Amino acid sequence: MNESARERLERANINVSAPDAVRGDIENQIVAVLNNQDQFAAQLENWLPRLSILLVPLTMIALVILHFWRRSLYVYDHAIHALHLHSWMYLTGTVLMLLGPFLPEWILVIYFIAFLAYIWRSLAVAGSTGMIMSGFRMFFLLFFWIIVTSLIITATIIVSGMSVR
Repeated sequence: MNESARERLERANINVSAPDAVRGDIENQIVAVLNNQDQFAAQLENWLPRLSILLVPLTMIALVILHFWRRSLYVYDHAIHALHLHSWMYLTGTVLMLLGPFLPEWILVIYFIAFLAYIWRSLAVAGSTGMIMSGFRMFFLLFFWIIVTSLIITATIIVSGMSVR
């Protein structure tokens, strides 16, 4: 790696801790991302939809785990429920993003409460369980979504960074 690239990493306060065999390649790729931020943003837009589609089948698996002792529910039922939940979240999220700048802040609070209530109620109806068990399942599902979404975002950043030349 040339000296200007190392200086660029130092100015960006980036310290790569990796084995010497791959450290130079990683540093060069980071410098390429820093030098081509528009291309990195384009790669993020390219990769995020591809990787975010993984959230639906992973949600289906989480629903199967949450209801594994229920013999009356099949994987197909969980697939339909996962598709329904994600369709609802994407549709209402899109409407909220489009109208968000024109709405007062209390609408966001109402949306968040409605979001949680909708998931809670859908788990109760789809799983034929009570509200307390559905509440436990909802919190597990929300925790699962936070972890999986974080992993998807991390993977998207890594794959997009590796795609920059």
